[in-house]
Parts: sequence; C-alpha cells; structure tokens
Amino acid sequence: MKSTVKNLSEGKFEVTCEVEQKAWEDAQAKATKKVIDKVEIKGFRKGHVPADMAKKYISQGEVFNEAVNIVLPDVFAKAMEENKLNPFIRPQVNVDKLTSTELTIRFTIVVAPTVKLGKYKDIKIERKGFKVNNEEVMKEIDRLLEQNAELVVKNGEAKKGDTVIIDFDGFVDGKAFDGGSAKNYELSLGSGQFVPGFEDQLIGCKANDEKEVNVTFPEQYVENLKGKKATFKCKVHEVKEKKIPALNDETVKDLGIKDVTTVEALKRYQFGALTQQKNREQENAWYDSLVKEISKDAKVDIADEIVNEEANAMKQNLIKQVEQSGMKYDQYLQISGEKEETLMKRFKEQAKENIKVMLTLNAVAEAEKVTVSQADIDNEMNRIAKLYNMDVKKVKDILGKDMNSFVNQIRSTKIHDLLVNLNK
Repeated sequence: MKSTVKNLSEGKFEVTCEVEQKAWEDAQAKATKKVIDKVEIKGFRKGHVPADMAKKYISQGEVFNEAVNIVLPDVFAKAMEENKLNPFIRPQVNVDKLTSTELTIRFTIVVAPTVKLGKYKDIKIERKGFKVNNEEVMKEIDRLLEQNAELVVKNGEAKKGDTVIIDFDGFVDGKAFDGGSAKNYELSLGSGQFVPGFEDQLIGCKANDEKEVNVTFPEQYVENLKGKKATFKCKVHEVKEKKIPALNDETVKDLGIKDVTTVEALKRYQFGALTQQKNREQENAWYDSLVKEISKDAKVDIADEIVNEEANAMKQNLIKQVEQSGMKYDQYLQISGEKEETLMKRFKEQAKENIKVMLTLNAVAEAEKVTVSQADIDNEMNRIAKLYNMDVKKVKDILGKDMNSFVNQIRSTKIHDLLVNLNK
C-alpha cells in the first residue's frame, strides 16, 4: 500500500492511501458474498439464495460500500503505523477514487496537541481550614432520623411537609392536555415537584376532599403550555405525615450502624464522618486549584476539531440524561430558557478547559515517568476485593472490558499523589 502525508497545520495531517489492487479485489469478493447473503427472495431461506439469482437484486454501490468498510480498518492501521501518526480523535474519511480495480482513501488526522509545561512543582496554594461544630452534628443526626421516618395516615388537614395521595386532571382553556393527569400520585407538599402554587393550594385539604387548583405555567416551560393558566381538578385520597423516631438509645440501635448503640456514640460517629467529609472536600478543592494553576501555566494549542468532538459528546450526554428523566431535549431547552447556541458555546469553553487539563496532566506524567505496573493493577484489585468482601477473580470479571478505564483510574491516582508530594 502506498501512502503520502501532507501537513495541513500544527497537529493536523492529510494521509492519502492507494490500496493495492489485489487487496481491493479480495475485499469486493467478500463484500459481494456478504451482500448476497442479505438478499431475500420468496421460496428461499435467507442466506441460501443462489448467487447468480441474487446478483440481480444487488447493486454495485452496495458492494463497493461494504468492501470499503471491510478494507478500511486495515488500511487505516497500516497508514498510521507507516507514518508514525497517533490520532487523538476519530479521523475524517474521504474516498477519492473508486473503481473495480482502484481505491484511494484520504484520512484527515488530528494528533494529540504538544504541551509545553510550565511550573508544576513547589506551587504554593493555601489550604483552607475547617471546623465541625455541634450544630452541624445535630443537623446530620436529624437528617438521619428523617430518613428513617415512617409515613403514617393522618385524619387532619394536610400541612407543609405532609404527603398527599391524589388523582388530578389538568385543563387549559377547558381542554385536557398531555401529561396533565395522574391517578394515586404521591406528592410531598413543599417539595417543589409541581408548578409553583400547586402544592400550596393543597395545604389544608383532608382525605376525600376535592379541590380545584389554579396555576399559571412559567414563561420558561414547554412551548404549548408556557405562560398559560391551568386548572387542575384534584381528588385527595389520603394525607400522610412523617413520624420521625425520637432520639434515644433504642432508636440509635435500630439504625444499624456498626458499634454505634447510644446517642453519645452516634454524636461521635457523626462528628467523625463530618470531619472526614470536610477534610476530603478541602483536599479536593486544594487539588483542583493546584491543577488549574498548573494547566494555566502550560502552553498548548488545541485544534477546533478536538474541542468540537468533546463538546458534541457533552451535548449527547446531556440529551441522554434529559431523555432518561422522561423529557425531550427541545422541552429541556424551553424549560431552562437556554438556546442551543449558548449551550454549545458553554460546552466548547468547558471542553477546551477539560482537554487542556487532561493533556497537561498527561505531560506531567510523561515528564515524571509515571507508569502503571501489573503490581499496581493487582494491588488495586486486591484492595477492592477486600473492601467489598469479594473474590479477586470476581473483581476481574466485573471489570471485564472496562480494564482500560480501570488502568486509567490507577494512573490518575498516581498523578494525583505525585502532584501532592511535589507541592507540599
């Protein structure tokens, strides 16, 4: 295979590959068989249509397309090896010449940007102190007790903090609208789950009450409802209140915290937990500031293609999260009041910063010869196995295809520990 390289700009190359005729013809032969196997003709099982008959139902374009897909991975791998290029993002692929005897493929490659490290040792960043006071300890204990509260049916009126079980039907301009009704819905009053004003109007209701709730949808809402007045016809089935257990030794025992059986022991436990949490938060904040300082002092030019790919990945991740919550992406934009252009601009800025930090940390690792040995991997697997009381083989099975991510996590930890030691 013959390949030529053209330097387009800093870190960006164009690699043109002329595929050998035999390799291209072999790929077409494989592609023809593959395409034929997909042909369905009445009277024949799929994959068993005679080749001569099936060829009448396939096009040369289908064969070429399949053949290019067959030959592409090998052509790309050889081109990168021959020209000693290591792509940082997915290449752009163009077919420049395509006949039954000739195939020329052009790859546009963006390699990892070069990082010129600035100062990364002996950087002075102040660690902020912290305190844990009795009020914070008691607040955590109250939260713990509330988590263990029971919801019990009450006969009286619903108040803020109570939970009501309701049926509701929503109407705009006298017509029901999609998503505006539900049966036996469990709603905590004051939780802010519903449109502003909805929950407040149910305060004072009792079981079996019927109530009309009138609200106005916010301007930042889905297109067909924003700013509109709506009426919800509600039927209250039950009112429940939280029964928070009293703080005493018996309750503490029921919490099931190891070696914590008294109120005083619980206070000591929560004091320790808060101390660890605040210390961890302080250390993380210090390390983040350190990394930002190191990254700021480094010099690196990041190609637009790299930034765009990362920003698009961030957008796709947001879409996935939005859809998992039961909402559509365009609805999210309407409710949040955010425009696509503003969102992408923010993603690109964040992507550029994230990429620079990642590249800078990698450059530090290379400068300090940070590597992950098999012993490092084994030690971490043993630590996880001990932590979760599992067999090491089970840990390996769970990691499976995520082994690269696992190794990268170990490497990140080693870089973290290195920078902490270099900047005491």
